[in-house]
Amino acid sequence: MIMAGRPAEGLQPGAYATGVLILGPSRASAVGTPPGGISGSIAPGAGGAPTAGLQPGAAITSLSGTPLTTLDLVERVLGAMAFITVSMLGVAAIALFLSTLTDSAIGAAMGSLAALVASEVLVTLNAASAIQPYLPTRYWLAWIDFFREPIFWREIQRGFAIQAVYVVVFLAAAWANFATRDITT
Repeated sequence: MIMAGRPAEGLQPGAYATGVLILGPSRASAVGTPPGGISGSIAPGAGGAPTAGLQPGAAITSLSGTPLTTLDLVERVLGAMAFITVSMLGVAAIALFLSTLTDSAIGAAMGSLAALVASEVLVTLNAASAIQPYLPTRYWLAWIDFFREPIFWREIQRGFAIQAVYVVVFLAAAWANFATRDITT
């Protein structure tokens, strides 16, 4: 929490926002202070195990306001991590394809970065609404839907599908282009 322009004692600047995102909107959950008022993230009587400021077995609030168990939270974090990883595979496939077109590594890196920035800009423009569902970055923020109750699967499924298309198309194009190159000279 920010007080008088600086983070609260013992709290990293981004920790409050992360705590609100993961643990819920109440100050007690976000700062890591259990209802008893004891500060810190080690629960007494828990053998010194960190509990994210919650008493052992306590529920965590989802973005929808319903409680999640610790197991639910772990499953959702793993799902979000998998989604983000798959989202990066689309960009990696574009970069690999571009690397088969040029002899310069920096050229391939800058080309994939340009594609990424262009996609992100087009996602924000209303004039590009016809192509937005097909852009590689359109569904990147769908990972947040893992932390809703119930999970909003529509955007997540579309995100997985569009990334799968990008991976298949650009890896196939990279393979086809690389197969025609003379790499023996």
